[in-house]
Amino acid sequence: MVHPLALVEAGVIVPESSAVWAFAHVREGVVIGENVSIGGHAEIGRWAVIGDGSRISYGVFIPDRTRIGRHVFIGPRAVLTDDRWPVAGNNFFYKPEPPVLEDMCSIGAGAVILPGVTVGAYAMVGAGAVVTKNVSPDATVMGVPAVLRLSPHAGAQPTAAHEGSAVFSSPSRGPVSTREANLYQKVLGQPASPEEVAAWVAAITPKGGT
Repeated sequence: MVHPLALVEAGVIVPESSAVWAFAHVREGVVIGENVSIGGHAEIGRWAVIGDGSRISYGVFIPDRTRIGRHVFIGPRAVLTDDRWPVAGNNFFYKPEPPVLEDMCSIGAGAVILPGVTVGAYAMVGAGAVVTKNVSPDATVMGVPAVLRLSPHAGAQPTAAHEGSAVFSSPSRGPVSTREANLYQKVLGQPASPEEVAAWVAAITPKGGT
């Protein structure tokens, strides 16, 4: 669904399951997955890729050729950047370095991601943070500049489980990993039962598989 007041440039295909809201601007060459939401006044740069199930909130800026994984959340007015020397007329020295947002990471409202930064899978960036360095998978960073507030291995089970081995199953979704359970509990702020985690994972999984 594309809102009549959104601007989607020629050649961009918006799946029926995805939505582009009023005054968003999606530039040429962008690839949009299934069940994606692009909020009002967001700008998606040329040749960016947005994975299935991701949510781009109001007023987000995404530069050209950014890679966004599956089920990524980007909060309102977050800004991703790609130019280390941002001055007018810098075409000669301009070397784009778009960020990479891996699967299931979350970017808080008003956060700024600097050029060349990779935010790892299942990582969380706090609201208003300025991220100057790569964020490890599963880590939580906050502040200006962003610093580690929760180690990716804090409270982790044995390595095999931490990296995604199944610890229980959901009837509607199948195996659920320790990593998914840890993320749910980090968002919830308290321990959760296997049934609660399985229901959450099923809810964010697009129909037809993961």
